[in-house]
This record gives sequence, structure tokens and C-alpha cells, in this order.
Amino acid sequence: MHGGAGSFWNRNNAYKSFGYQYFIPLSFYKNKPSYYIGYGLKDKIFFDQSIKYIERLPQPFYLKMITVTNHYPYQLDKKNQTIDKTNTGDETVDGYVQTAHYLDQAIGELMRWMKKTGLDKNTLIMLYGDHYGISGNHHKASAELLKKKSFNDFDNLQFQRVPLMFHMKGLKGGINHTYGGEIDVLPTLLNLLGVNDKGTIQFGYDLLSKHTPQIVAQRNGDFITPEYSKVGSDYYDTKTGEEIKPDKKLKTKLTSISNQVTTQLSLSDRVINGNLLRFYRPKWFTKVKPKDYDYNKAPSLKRLYDDPSKTSLWYKNHKKTTQKDFKTDAPELKK
Repeated sequence: MHGGAGSFWNRNNAYKSFGYQYFIPLSFYKNKPSYYIGYGLKDKIFFDQSIKYIERLPQPFYLKMITVTNHYPYQLDKKNQTIDKTNTGDETVDGYVQTAHYLDQAIGELMRWMKKTGLDKNTLIMLYGDHYGISGNHHKASAELLKKKSFNDFDNLQFQRVPLMFHMKGLKGGINHTYGGEIDVLPTLLNLLGVNDKGTIQFGYDLLSKHTPQIVAQRNGDFITPEYSKVGSDYYDTKTGEEIKPDKKLKTKLTSISNQVTTQLSLSDRVINGNLLRFYRPKWFTKVKPKDYDYNKAPSLKRLYDDPSKTSLWYKNHKKTTQKDFKTDAPELKK
């Protein structure tokens, strides 16, 4: 589900190869000029209008929802601003905190609906960012935001961090300081779901394992570990941000890490560029046939509504919608 155009990144075709049974883009949602900002529907409006689809999904289901309000260029109309902007003078940096806060509020509304309907009791929620927030084009404002005298390449490397949060019944709250990258999300998620991934080919590591190497590769060959960070030809102490001039012994260790990063990137590139997954055929895997999927609105809604599953939230709610249980303070929706 995404409140943006289905043609963006060719997703209305690409998702068929992923085996997604439904793809619900902007064309499935009611849209007005006041509902839309940046790349799609505002998050609160997007969640509000998604309820009627979520409640019809047969359980268990895997659902991916893409929000866009907290995305560059970080614009938010005045009636939705609930905290003040920062005052660095950089429009991108100053708008970031407002859109981030708006997203937090929107997620809160969705989770309150899940708790009200009981859906939270058997759901694992994963929240993550797919890339950095503020780019490296805003060094001066970023330094002011962080109350630093300057903002260097190491600081920009730190800005590559993204949130990764899990919420589920029985999972104790806390902050895990293990270093990892997007490539480590899948094995971590499978662990939390209790899915046995033995015998599968994966490049990432379970972040909850004591044996994860904690080496985060960047696309350009830079890396981050709990001890050391590499940016170009320079090395830094990850904890202090101080530049390191490695001696011969440390240089050998850093070269070894660089080689691991290069190998990981090379293997990943070979799989993607060579389309090597066509040779990967585990016994349990059913090959996806893109032609079996139709994402047009009419046939999609017919499948979703005409044959209601007895496991769906809608059916369990005595064949009544749970829309009234979703409460939002979105000013555009107030009567």
C-alpha cells in the first residue's frame, strides 16, 4: 500500500515478480489537493483510508505500507504543524523535524487502531527507513542542528543511519546497539517470526545473534563498525569521531575489513547483474509467474471483497467495518 503513483519506479510491474497478491497505490485512494504533499498522500490520511483494505485481508498476512510525508523536501502545511521548525535557515533541515513528528503521530494513530481491534495481539510491526534523511548537501545547517562547530565526512556517514524498530506481543522493549545494515533486516525478521531459514542463501546476519560481524558496508566501499569507520581513504574512531592514522598492525586489520566489504558488494552485484537467482531453486519455493497478477483496481477489489475470508478482521468483527475505531486528528478530515 502506498499513497503515491503506481508507475513510480515501475512498481506496478515489478511487484508482480515479487509475488505480491495486491498492490494498492494512489488510484485506490480518494485524493484531493489538500490530501497530497510531496510524493503522495499525507500519512494520516493514507492510514485512515487504508483501514478498509487492511481489515479485509486474510490472516495471516504480510503487508508493506510506504509512507512519504517524512521525505525530502520535508514540506508540511501550517495546519498540520504541531511543533516549531528549527531555525538554521536551511529549508530542508528546518522542515525535517516537523515531518518526522507528523509521521510519529500518524503511526501512533495506526497502532491505537490495531490495539482497539485486537490486531496488535498477533502482529509483528517493523518500522524502518529505506535511506538517509538529510543528504550531504546541508553541512552547515546540519552542524548547527547538532550544535557542532563543523560537519565533516564522518558526520555525514553517521547520517546514513536509519531507524529499525520491532513491536510485537511478548517482545521486551529496549535499544539494541548492534551495528547492522538493510541487508541484515531479513534474517532478523525471520528470527522474530520463528521462521526456519536454514539452507537458504543470505548475505545478511541476524542482528539478535551474538555472532553477527557488525560490519556495515556502504555502496561506495566505505564501512562502519563499532570501532572503526572508513570514508574514502580516511579512517575514524567510530565512538569519538576522531580521525585515525593507523599503524602497520591496525592497517592490516582495516584492510581485512575492507576486503570483506568488497567481497560482499561483489557477490551482491553478481547476483543482481547476472540474475543468478534464476538458478536458486529450494525445494519449498514456488516460482512466481508475473502474468498471474492483476493490479488493476476493479479486479483487485473484486477479489478482496467478493470472497471474504473468515480469518479477516472484518469477518471477525461480525462482518462490520472497523473504520470507526480509527481516530485521527488530521485537519483535512474533520467535519
